[in-house]
Amino acid sequence: MSGIAVSRLRAVMPGSASGATRPAGSGRHPGSSKRRGSAHRRRTVAAAGAVAASLIAVGPVGTAFVMGGATVVVLARQRSDRTRQFRDAHTGVVDVCRAMAAELRAGRPLADAFVGAARAGPRQLTTLLQPAITVGRRGDIADLANAVALVATNPGCAGLRRVAACWRVAAASGAALAPAIDRVADALQDEIDLGRDVTSTLAGPRATAHLLAGLPIIGLLLGTAIGAHPIGFLLGSGPGLGCLLVAVALDGAGLAWARRIAHRAARLG
Repeated sequence: MSGIAVSRLRAVMPGSASGATRPAGSGRHPGSSKRRGSAHRRRTVAAAGAVAASLIAVGPVGTAFVMGGATVVVLARQRSDRTRQFRDAHTGVVDVCRAMAAELRAGRPLADAFVGAARAGPRQLTTLLQPAITVGRRGDIADLANAVALVATNPGCAGLRRVAACWRVAAASGAALAPAIDRVADALQDEIDLGRDVTSTLAGPRATAHLLAGLPIIGLLLGTAIGAHPIGFLLGSGPGLGCLLVAVALDGAGLAWARRIAHRAARLG
């Protein structure tokens, strides 16, 4: 791609040094920053209050374990959110491919077909494709495949790299693009279906691993119910604290090992 084409492509990419203007409708509401700052302050105050209450209730050692457990929960939730966003983006790419092939069969020009399909796609994917949409609106066909390939670096959007490759081959050979885009969509859908099958198959082993990891907590509750005071022993004495640290380390290692096995099976599947 020529230096002029690179300059034009960078001009529409977010965060570029050229200071290009944002697409229409992408500006933030003036009060959004204040609302985010207020929400952050509320979360900070709530967290500080929870730490203070934990210090009073269970002491420093107990507070450390409570904070560790809360951190694990937050990290697990963030990981779940990332997985969901990845799957949504992957499914959105399939939808955009289907819509783009339909637009091409209807006789629309290549750039117009892409812009229409991208704007009709899921909001998250449309936001990621905004630089490419801007290029398509200008009618820069040569730059559009490169802009789409850049978006493919985002999680869940790798299928767009295949779309860009089909685009370049069709432009060079004059072959019809719609059948190739349809085959890309079929291949991506097969990957999604396979991923769902593997996830369903591994749901049982993963649930078993999480249940086994939580059994020590049930044991502590049963010991407290019969008057054995296990929590006082674990948090109030040196040997108890040592046992607690070793138990947490082994429990975490077992859970991590089971999760690694499941992830490897998912990749091989």
